[in-house]
Amino acid sequence: MTVIFVCTGNTCRSPMAEGIAKNLMPQWDISSAGLMVSPDESVARNAVWAMDEIGIDISNHIPRQLDMDMADSADYIVPMTESHRFILQNAGVDNSKILDLGEPVPDPYGGDLPIYEACRDKLCDLIKTLSEKIK
Repeated sequence: MTVIFVCTGNTCRSPMAEGIAKNLMPQWDISSAGLMVSPDESVARNAVWAMDEIGIDISNHIPRQLDMDMADSADYIVPMTESHRFILQNAGVDNSKILDLGEPVPDPYGGDLPIYEACRDKLCDLIKTLSEKIK
């Protein structure tokens, strides 16, 4: 099973989702990507710290741009928001591959550590429910 979590810049939400999902579903091929990745960006420090608190290391994550080869090879693509879903659909991603988390995950970019911790906790809950649905 190949799953790609998608957000805007691949520096906060989707790398955290990737780390959580890899922890919950180690037998699956889990990754993440962004829809508008800046080449000089790196994973957000607060995302690294928030994940470190639960024993998941995402410090080596390198943001990457989602491309159609990645999308075509994935079993599922999980967007963080409806806007991401809309962009994926308009880019030609097969709608049957787009799997929603159940509710949008607000972008913590630029926020303080408690904002990232809240995002992480929400992702933990949503991904656990998602993993039970697609097993």
